[in-house]
Amino acid sequence: MSLIDKAQAPTIDILDEFDEDEEKKRVLIWIGSRANFGRLKILIDLLMEYYIVDIITGDYVIQDSYNVIGRVPNLLYADTRANMARSVSLVTQGVITIIESRKPYDLAIVHADRFENLGFAIACSYSGIPLLHTEGGEITGQIDNKVRNAITSLADYHCTATQLSAIKLMCRGCYSSFTGSPAIDFVTSISVRKDSCDFVLALFNPSDDDNYIEFVKAVYDIASISKVFWVSPVFDPGWKKIAKKLHGIKNIFCFDKLSPQEYYEILSKARVLVGNTSSGIKEGCYLGIPYILVGNRQGCREVGPNVKKVPCKRKDIFKAVSSIPKGVRYEYNGMFGNGNASYNILKFIKAEVFEE
Repeated sequence: MSLIDKAQAPTIDILDEFDEDEEKKRVLIWIGSRANFGRLKILIDLLMEYYIVDIITGDYVIQDSYNVIGRVPNLLYADTRANMARSVSLVTQGVITIIESRKPYDLAIVHADRFENLGFAIACSYSGIPLLHTEGGEITGQIDNKVRNAITSLADYHCTATQLSAIKLMCRGCYSSFTGSPAIDFVTSISVRKDSCDFVLALFNPSDDDNYIEFVKAVYDIASISKVFWVSPVFDPGWKKIAKKLHGIKNIFCFDKLSPQEYYEILSKARVLVGNTSSGIKEGCYLGIPYILVGNRQGCREVGPNVKKVPCKRKDIFKAVSSIPKGVRYEYNGMFGNGNASYNILKFIKAEVFEE
């Protein structure tokens, strides 16, 4: 079977129906990645107290006890943009098939800007399910920015991480509310120590505008003076090349799979974070972790006092990381909310979506 044939015939796993309370509203949520789950877990827990909450997962497997009604393995493991597009199609087809096997939903929820999330948003929109998008209105770089805007256009309701994002969406005519980022909720819910240890945490996702070799060489330089904990990047085109370059190097310790809690525990103890992950902007801001933000992937995002932007050049990256002494922590300025975003989103759903 050719790659195109595989893209046209996704394999999905639909679980059996279960008894449901006919009086309750029904909410469908997409969890496509580790980051999605960590950032929506508290919201899911709250929603389950009031509504029937069904979850469809992608390649990330949820270990906790939730109503996972189907799985749509969506990623074609080849380093190309074409396969990202095919993956969107796989998710759309798989989610539609699952939705058709269920009773109608009153609301669907999708988070942020990953390409697989777009497939879920398309499926729900064409199925006539009202869609709520969390963390829209932010400006990033590359294809992610287009995907976020596409999901924004498909969504009926919006709960944003910052006040400025809410204003931007309202200027577009979107029904939006500033709630804060649910990512902060999860970090506040787990036990993490904000003390600094003597290691550098590195997480660099593939970027069209930035030469990953420059970043890899900078990490080699950093490893000559400090331990480096390297977290494998997301499965975007180029991730295999980055991972291959950083495995098996002295003083670089690689983590291929981490739970959200494990990742935040490591993040909270890092002397400094370096790379282009959005977790350094939001969760890192709350934890006060110095963050050297490399290159253009995160575009024009709003950032807090913990962030220092540098171009993706070996010497600039190394110099910026070397300038951060052990023990530096920044005071959180509250720009992404104070750990109650999930509760705010629940209130928004009850009042504005379901008019309860």
